[in-house]
Amino acid sequence: MIEIKYTSPIEELLEIPELHPQPARNFVPDWYKRTPATLNKTEENDGWKYKKLIPSYRTVKTCPSFHDVFAEGLVLVSPCDIHIWLDDDNENAEWKVAITHRRIFIDIHHDKQWLDYYDGHKVRKVFKLSSPWYFQLPKGYGLRQIPYMYANHEEWVVPYGVVNSDVYSELNPQILFTSKSNEILIKKGEPLCYLVPFKREKSKATLLTGKQRDKLIHKHAVEGYKINNSFRSGYYTLGE
Repeated sequence: MIEIKYTSPIEELLEIPELHPQPARNFVPDWYKRTPATLNKTEENDGWKYKKLIPSYRTVKTCPSFHDVFAEGLVLVSPCDIHIWLDDDNENAEWKVAITHRRIFIDIHHDKQWLDYYDGHKVRKVFKLSSPWYFQLPKGYGLRQIPYMYANHEEWVVPYGVVNSDVYSELNPQILFTSKSNEILIKKGEPLCYLVPFKREKSKATLLTGKQRDKLIHKHAVEGYKINNSFRSGYYTLGE
């Protein structure tokens, strides 16, 4: 187990658990909770009747990838209300930020730092939150800053990033303004991004050929049989 230690110089924040970094399982999206695990097969939707002796048609609720994502790492939430808007009441339009805590700061990234060179689309401005949380990980480990998946908005996003949190305790997530509107409001406690610990190691990709290739293809075939030899998924029995 990797222990993620954290604290804050803002003492009053330590006494508000709902604003702390929290396990990702605390932020399973409502739409996922509402999704049934199975759907009855009927003549109306696919041309044949549901048989009572076998499971129904499985949905994304049974997909192991979703389950593992929602069980991994922490979620960093907004420490306070954040209002960002484009003040375009005059010829010299400018971006402004208002936050509800005097010890939490957001900087505006100048376009020449990144946005002027970005070939993508939708990003209108970049902001940087000075997170009030400091992190400490074991030597050789870092934190991956991963966009909060399946959010029900297209107004902003915290992009992917990597921090060597064993040597640098501060975390400054960028907020990319992507809204078509000229203002957004991020509420306190709203999920910003995932924080997933990882061990820093060099990696390389190797193409397998010959007997090594045959061995992996055979292994894959056996895995497929173990998963699909019953009407219920056997994904989590692979390591048994």
